[in-house]
Amino acid sequence: MPPAYTTNPTPYKDVNALLVLMFTKIHAILSDQLVGFYLYGSLSLGDFDPASSDVDFLVVTTANMPEETFEQLRDMHTIIAASNLPYANYIEGSYIPLKALRRYDPQNAHHPTIGIDWPFRIAFHGSNWILERFILREHGVVVHGPSPQTLIDPITPEEIKAAVCEQLKNFWSSQFDDPEWLRTRDYQAFAVLTLCRALYTL
Repeated sequence: MPPAYTTNPTPYKDVNALLVLMFTKIHAILSDQLVGFYLYGSLSLGDFDPASSDVDFLVVTTANMPEETFEQLRDMHTIIAASNLPYANYIEGSYIPLKALRRYDPQNAHHPTIGIDWPFRIAFHGSNWILERFILREHGVVVHGPSPQTLIDPITPEEIKAAVCEQLKNFWSSQFDDPEWLRTRDYQAFAVLTLCRALYTL
């Protein structure tokens, strides 16, 4: 294990066991391309619910990864999903190069990502990543690497409010046309928490 790894970065034993496995494999694949490994979302904001929350992570790389590296990471995530570790199938995260992380640019926002509802793939990261970057910069948990404040430019209150308004208009306003996905407890918790945060921000 590289010496810069943060031992027990969360208060949750099962989450920490998963993070050790993830970091070990990610470091083996990326090596010198790895800048940092961070947690955000509920694990960084203090409202993680072991019964319903997922593990939100960000891996920062030196540059866009080649196809071979992408395929190695895809295979790695398949192995992790089959590991039977708690939370192994409850991770959501992205691999973003340092230049793209510094400041959100919709013209440079297609990055590898994985989630509970989607496989490892390259996908567009929308304006919600203005909010995610703020959480990472101000509250991110360092698993490996420098402080996220050194990697992300400050985000102004105006930028945050504009991003929240865009999310409410472009995503949430259409969700009630087909609310079937909100019938599960996990997504109900997600919706209530997200909309409460939006109300507080505005």
